[in-house]
Amino acid sequence: MGYIFLSYKHTDAEYLREYKDMLEENGYSVKFDGDMLSGESWDQRAKRLIRNIDCKCVIFFISLDSMRSNPLLLELSYAVKYKVPYFAVLLDEGSIEDKFEKLRINHASDDELDIAEAILDYFPASKIYVPYSSDSKNLVLKAVKEYVKVEEEAQQTSKYIIIDGKDVTEDDIKGALHLDTLYYNDVLDDDAQFSIDKCMHWYHINNMIYTMIKDTTTNTIVGYINATPVNDACYEDIKNGKYQDVNIDDDDIEAYLYPGYYSLYFASIVVDRDRLDLTILRLLCDAFYKKLINLLNNDFIITRVVADAISKEGKKMCEKFGMKKIIPETNHESSVYELKLFPPEFEPTSRILKELHLAFSNKYDEIKKS
Repeated sequence: MGYIFLSYKHTDAEYLREYKDMLEENGYSVKFDGDMLSGESWDQRAKRLIRNIDCKCVIFFISLDSMRSNPLLLELSYAVKYKVPYFAVLLDEGSIEDKFEKLRINHASDDELDIAEAILDYFPASKIYVPYSSDSKNLVLKAVKEYVKVEEEAQQTSKYIIIDGKDVTEDDIKGALHLDTLYYNDVLDDDAQFSIDKCMHWYHINNMIYTMIKDTTTNTIVGYINATPVNDACYEDIKNGKYQDVNIDDDDIEAYLYPGYYSLYFASIVVDRDRLDLTILRLLCDAFYKKLINLLNNDFIITRVVADAISKEGKKMCEKFGMKKIIPETNHESSVYELKLFPPEFEPTSRILKELHLAFSNKYDEIKKS
């Protein structure tokens, strides 16, 4: 399960015991400088315990005294260096900035002020602060649960890799087609299913159409996005609900040969139904958005995206992406969605969508001014 490391100044030891008992009562293992090995110095102990893979979080108890503590500053630097989540419990009244100001007003030495200022730099506004109060134990427990959850999600994420471009193999595409059977068998007849030959034709025309995620423990594709640039005539036909993607000819597909403006057909997004893993979906979508931004930065500008959603899940995904429904139902029992990207005409609902919106907005303004 790992442990929580507590960093404090010895004059604040009474608080340490209070929070240590609370965390242990809630099933967490706790370590602090009482866990030193024989002959071990405090800096060796700090490095050993904080950089250990079992260290899930560090809680720093910040008081007026500890704000000038060089050991606490060193332990902060270790937490940052080894990418261990951390947050502060404020033991005295006032913010961490107030503590620095009190030290300055009370004529602390230059060395003490340098330490306090360095500690201050490790606690930007985005960090969690828990003021010491009657409710602080609950707030600390909540923060620990959140930080440990994030750390565990990061470990879960490490088993997956993103594959796209020339790294996609024929076996990977076969794996994607296998996922199609999990999603689309109940909504598509045999004539509407993609063949490996058709997929490979599309891939050889433009090897950037696929964004895939692979489970490295099983070496299998567990999710993919097919987003294919098509010519304007094909785009308009799809937009007007005239035909399904299996009717798209090779001549309709465009390669990213020259910088310019492109229209994108969002053909499919599939995640292994047996897993129902939101981590996979998030990683896959983030990789796809970043691909769009990377293309944009190289002047391959996706101006608009169309999707012909057949499954209920696909329709929900289009709405999640901020796409607008333009045809509620086609003659092949699907719904058509569209997203205007250049300039962006959608409401960003997540961090990565905000990045996408900002990138396309800036590019649009840049070209408009030139």
